[in-house]
Amino acid sequence: QTTSVARASDDFWPRDPASHTLHIANVAYTSVFLAEIVTLDWDMFQSKHPSAMLHAVARAVGGCAVYVSDNPGNHNPEVLKRLVLPDGSVYRGLLPGRPTRDCLFVDPTRDGTSALKIWNRNRHTGLLAAFNLQSSSWDPVHRRSRLLQGRVPAVVALLSPRDVEGFVDGPASKVDMSKV
Repeated sequence: QTTSVARASDDFWPRDPASHTLHIANVAYTSVFLAEIVTLDWDMFQSKHPSAMLHAVARAVGGCAVYVSDNPGNHNPEVLKRLVLPDGSVYRGLLPGRPTRDCLFVDPTRDGTSALKIWNRNRHTGLLAAFNLQSSSWDPVHRRSRLLQGRVPAVVALLSPRDVEGFVDGPASKVDMSKV
């Protein structure tokens, strides 16, 4: 099967700390629509960046290509090793990563209570990641992302096998995202 590739969001901006949580939210919600017609590109990231693990986990569950823009020899192997399974295969979802149904109509970047949950599947099981993205928002007046003032609120995510589309219902388990 042949398909086109399309960018799902704005660029990875390593020097803009307000952009990273918005980037993850944007690619997840854009995937709801665009993933039906194209293979999505969630953009690259840098493995030594302070937000590297956030980006790595999002790419793994996103079902997209995982690539980094590190300078040669300037990698964080601890981040990159987490994206590869012991047999050398890449930890990658088979489908486009999408927000879970209960996240479709919330604002996980600034409502103060919601986590963003992204689901996918691989050859063996379901994938489910939960993110606390409560730290920045888009400023339409200045046309840029901005960090929210004050402390980032803790959020709690309810995770369940039923969050992964096509899985059999199972009991939910509550995860305190401030401890993750």
